Amino acid sequence: MRTAVLIIASSLAAATAWGAFGDILASFPGPGTTPLALAWDGQYLWCTTQTPDYTFRINPNNGSVISSYTTGFGYAARGLTWANSSIYDGNDTPNYVNRRNTSGSIMSSFAVTALYGGLTYDATNLWVTSTSPHMFWRVTTTGSLVSSFTAAFYPFDPGWDGTYLYCGTYSPAHRIYRLTTTGSVVTSVAPPANFPWGCCSDGKYLWISTTSGTNRVWKLDLGNTGVAPASLGRVKAVFR
Repeated sequence: MRTAVLIIASSLAAATAWGAFGDILASFPGPGTTPLALAWDGQYLWCTTQTPDYTFRINPNNGSVISSYTTGFGYAARGLTWANSSIYDGNDTPNYVNRRNTSGSIMSSFAVTALYGGLTYDATNLWVTSTSPHMFWRVTTTGSLVSSFTAAFYPFDPGWDGTYLYCGTYSPAHRIYRLTTTGSVVTSVAPPANFPWGCCSDGKYLWISTTSGTNRVWKLDLGNTGVAPASLGRVKAVFR
């Protein structure tokens, strides 16, 4: 009886390694100086900047500005996220979260304990962060406290990918953290530049804005992307 033995005659074709968390995929200049928060609305990025005191809707492919409005704070909004077809942003003087329409008009607001960090939305609740104290608060979209935890770092503007929280910091070191909803650190990576302040996820990629001279928006790998092998190469059957 002859037995067919398959021999792979060439290396795997059209295969690439799965991306690693934090790998830089693209970047572009922020729409203004000191981009302090990012949000994703399902199609576009939103970015708030200190100079000018504006929130911008931008094209994620190249950073071009689609629309904008002034926050009216006199400085950048402390946090930004998209929820319930609205933009939520934060004001730390006093500590308030505002719900706005896409033209920037405030529709409602509520007080929080502290907000000098940022905001994100996990499809049910908002997350509010503060650098002093180092806290994450989970609150409803009307401000009722659900849970909280203390962070071991200064949490800036957080993001959410559907499973984990992400957050940049400059202290005790410039890092980007992946965390559970109870505050356990899953992993962390060095940012593409110092002061990774703004953070959001589109579910496939992580978007980070960096300040202090770089003023850029970065598209990073979440560690779950890549191209599967399109071919096993040439295969030869040998009969014995």
